[in-house]
Amino acid sequence: MQCNCFGPDTPGSEKDYLSFDSDENARLYIGYEKNRLVSSAIAAGLNEVSHQPSPLVVAQYFYFDMYVKKFPKGKIVLPGADEKRNNASTNYFVLLKKDKETFSSKPEISNKLLSPAGTGRYYEEYITVLYGKGVTRYKITKGLLPPGLKLLDNGSITGVTQKKGAYRFTIEVTDQNGEKDVADLTIPVF
Repeated sequence: MQCNCFGPDTPGSEKDYLSFDSDENARLYIGYEKNRLVSSAIAAGLNEVSHQPSPLVVAQYFYFDMYVKKFPKGKIVLPGADEKRNNASTNYFVLLKKDKETFSSKPEISNKLLSPAGTGRYYEEYITVLYGKGVTRYKITKGLLPPGLKLLDNGSITGVTQKKGAYRFTIEVTDQNGEKDVADLTIPVF
């Protein structure tokens, strides 16, 4: 499958959001932002989408309603969030799967590396999570954060570092269904 992406930050006035060629039948999962401040309608060009049974997922601190639509192999062009033309106030994200693959909303920690910290300096870094249903909870299951830093409920690590070293720890994220993911991370302090 080839993808020519216009990108997730495509202006709302763009006619097309994403286009690509698929060499096999595909199932496209579409996420529309839905939270207390923003709610977006489905773009008009994506009629006949099906709401997922467990639709609400979290992706990097935003909540999304999830829909799915099947496409035959060939060229796929998705409409942009042109508010007047498509009745969609914000863009959306998409996940492309082979037709027989299903969407899993199990949370996934997407951080591979964390920023280094300077001794005696303020530090703030977020543990980024894709998917997961509802509110996600974070905890350290092994190792320690650098002295002076703490893990907050929203997944941010913040504080003023006090001692040099390489601090290794394992973080666990759990969603409201009890689905979990873990990641081994390091914060170097210079």
